[in-house]
Amino acid sequence: MDAAGARQAALALIGVEESPHFKAASFRVKGRIFATLMPDGATMNIFLPEEAREQALALHPQVLEKLHWGQKAVGVSVRLAQAPAAMVQGLLKQAWAIKSG
Repeated sequence: MDAAGARQAALALIGVEESPHFKAASFRVKGRIFATLMPDGATMNIFLPEEAREQALALHPQVLEKLHWGQKAVGVSVRLAQAPAAMVQGLLKQAWAIKSG
């Protein structure tokens, strides 16, 4: 998947808006960030709770890394060039569902 495909997948979800977040693009639903796309387009961060994050990391260790905010793990960082589109779409949908609920 490339940055354009990741952006399109995020924006395809109901009620999603894109806005700047520091140097990254953020994807928000109801004003809450569920993903960010890094400026170089190589990485997308997807915010997931522990159970979903750990399951994703176990299933796709070759394309995902644990995402930290300080000392706290908050999601996954996706290396887009190696990531299957269906996996990225599924993770985005999970993150979106949590933030839109």
